[in-house]
Amino acid sequence: MNNTRYLTKTLFVKALECPTKLYYHGKKNEYAVIEANDFEKALQEGGFQVGELAKCYYPEGREIKTREHNEAVRQTNELLKQENAVIYEAAVRYDRFFIRVDILKKEGNEIHLIEVKTKSIDPDDKKKSFENKAKGEGHSNSKLKSYIDDAAFQTWVMEQAFPEFKVIPYLMLADKSKVATVNGLNQMFRVKKINGRIVVQRTFDKLTPDMLGNKILTEFPVREYVHKMINEGIAINPDGVKPLGELANEYADYYINDRQYPITIQNRCKKCEFKLDDENLKKGLKSGYEECMAKSFSNFAPDKPTVMDIWDFRDANKLLDSGIYEMKDALKYLEDKNNSDRIERQLLQVRKTCFERDGKEDVKPKLFDEMNKWRFPLHFVDFEGSRAAIPFNAGTSPYEQIAFQFSCHTLYESGEIKHIEWIKRESGEFPNFEFIMALKDVLDKDNGTIFRFHIYENTVLREIHSQLEKIKPKAVDYKSLMDWIDTITKNGSRNMVDLHEMVRKYYYHPDMGGSNSIKDILPAVLSASRFLKDKYSKPLNFGTNLMGKVWWKNDAVSGKAIDPYKLLRENFDDNRDVINDGGGAMTAFGKLQFTDIPEEERKEIISDLLRYCELDTLAMLMLYEHWRSLRDSN
Repeated sequence: MNNTRYLTKTLFVKALECPTKLYYHGKKNEYAVIEANDFEKALQEGGFQVGELAKCYYPEGREIKTREHNEAVRQTNELLKQENAVIYEAAVRYDRFFIRVDILKKEGNEIHLIEVKTKSIDPDDKKKSFENKAKGEGHSNSKLKSYIDDAAFQTWVMEQAFPEFKVIPYLMLADKSKVATVNGLNQMFRVKKINGRIVVQRTFDKLTPDMLGNKILTEFPVREYVHKMINEGIAINPDGVKPLGELANEYADYYINDRQYPITIQNRCKKCEFKLDDENLKKGLKSGYEECMAKSFSNFAPDKPTVMDIWDFRDANKLLDSGIYEMKDALKYLEDKNNSDRIERQLLQVRKTCFERDGKEDVKPKLFDEMNKWRFPLHFVDFEGSRAAIPFNAGTSPYEQIAFQFSCHTLYESGEIKHIEWIKRESGEFPNFEFIMALKDVLDKDNGTIFRFHIYENTVLREIHSQLEKIKPKAVDYKSLMDWIDTITKNGSRNMVDLHEMVRKYYYHPDMGGSNSIKDILPAVLSASRFLKDKYSKPLNFGTNLMGKVWWKNDAVSGKAIDPYKLLRENFDDNRDVINDGGGAMTAFGKLQFTDIPEEERKEIISDLLRYCELDTLAMLMLYEHWRSLRDSN
C-alpha cells in the first residue's frame, strides 16, 4: 500500500461520476489524458479569479501556502487552536482522506466550511432558485449537484477529523442578483502561469472594500443537503443508495491499493478524458477508455462506431446495459421506435455510417424549398462574447452577456461578396451598446435574409435588449435599438434563419458523425463539394483578414479536405497558439481587458480574434454555396 496516497475531494467527485477513473488517475506516463479544451480552460481561469475575490471578502484570513501534506496539516491545526480564525486552503487529514478547504472560518466550536465555486445563482428567479437547482434535476443543474457532493465529502472528513466541532457547510457562488458597483473588478485579479502552476495575482497590494464595491459572491447554506447525503446516502448507478462514509471508504480502498473498480459502460463514457488523440498516440500511451470497452465487450474494436456516437441518442444506456455497443446493432431498436424528426435523423446516421457506406450526403428537397424563400443580399453573422464570473464593468452582474465582436459576410445576388467586422479594441469599457449600433448599421441597410448558426446570436441580442431596457443609456436611442432587435430575433418579422436548424432537419453527411457543429460540417462539405474545391483551392479574393490565403487544401493521407480551422496556423505561420473555438475567444478577450499586456501581444490577440470570427462566417457562406450548387444542379 502506498501510504502517501489519499482520496481527495476532487477524486471523490470524479469517482461519483465514474469510479473506474480512479485507476487511471495520475498515470500520465502510461495512460493518455486529453487536456481541457479552451472553453474549459476559460472556466478554470474564471474559477481561480473567483477564489481570489472570495478571500478578499474575508481579509483577516491566513493562507496555508505549502503543498507538502504534513506541514500543511500542522499549520492548519495550529491555527485551529485559536478561538477564532479564518484560514484559506486549510489542510485537513483523516485516515486515508485529505482535503483543502477553500475558506475555513472558525468561531468558537463552530467551523464554517466555505467551498467557492464559479457557478451562478439568481435568488430572485424562483424557477431557478438554489433549492430547485440543488435537487440536481436536469443537465444544467447536475453541476450544482456535484458541488454539493464536494461539500458533503469535505464536511464528512472534517467531522471525522474534528468531532468536537459543529461543521456548517456553504457554497459561495456568483450571485446574479448582485450588481458590480466599480469598474475593472475583473482586472484586479490577473491569471498567470508561474513554474507550470496557475496563480492569481492582485493588481493592488491591498484591496479595500471601497475598491471591491458591492459584494457579488454569496454564501448559500447547504447543511440540509449535505447531511441528507451523509445520513441517507448517495444514489450510485447501478448499486443503489450508499452512505457517504461507506462510499468514501470503498473508493479509498480501490484508489490507494491501485485496483480497478468494476466497470460500468454508460453513455457518459464518450466524454472520457482517458482517450487517445493523435498526440498521445505518438507517445505510445494507452487508452483507459479502450481498456474499459474491451473488458466489457468481447467484440470491441476501437474503429467500430458505437451507440454513444449516435446523435442525441437518449436510450444509449439501455443498449449498453443489454450488451450492445456497436452502432449497427441499434438499427432494429430505432426502427421499432415511434417515428419523429429525431429518430429519423438517428436512423439516417446509422444507415449511412454502417450499411450504405457510400460517403454520399443526404439532402432533403425541403432544404431547397427553404432556400427559395431567402432574400438577397444574404447576411451571414457570427458573434463572439464572454460571460465573466467577475464583471468587467460597473452596472453589470456576474455572467452577464458581453458582446465584443462580430463578423458579417454579405452575398449579393450579383455574386459579389463583402465582409464587414467590428471588435472592441479598448479595454475596460462596456462594449454591448457600441456592438449593437455597429451591427444595426451593417444589417439595417436592406431587407435581406440574416443567417446565424444555432441559438447563440439570438440569445446575445435578447440579452442586449434587456440591458437596454434596464439601463436606458442616454447616449443612444435605446428604444429604436430595442425595436430593431425585436424584428431580427425569434418571432420577429425578419427573424434570423438558423443554419444549424437547416442542417438538423434537411442535411447530413457521413463525415459529420453525430455532430451538427459547423466545425464538423465544414470539412465534410468541403470534401463533398466540387464547387467549393474549385473556388477555395485558389487564393481568396474577398474578405478582410483571410484574403489571399488558400482555404481548400488536400490531406495527403485521407484524400479529403483539411479542416480550415486547422489551416489558421499554417496559413499565417505566426508560430503561436491560434484561436479556433469560442473558449479561446473568451480567454483572449479576458487578456485584452488587462491594460499592462505588451502592445505587440494586444495586436496579436486582436488579429487572431478577427481571423477566427471571419472564418466562422466564411464557413457559413461556404455551406450556403454548397447547398446552392446542389439546388442549381437539380
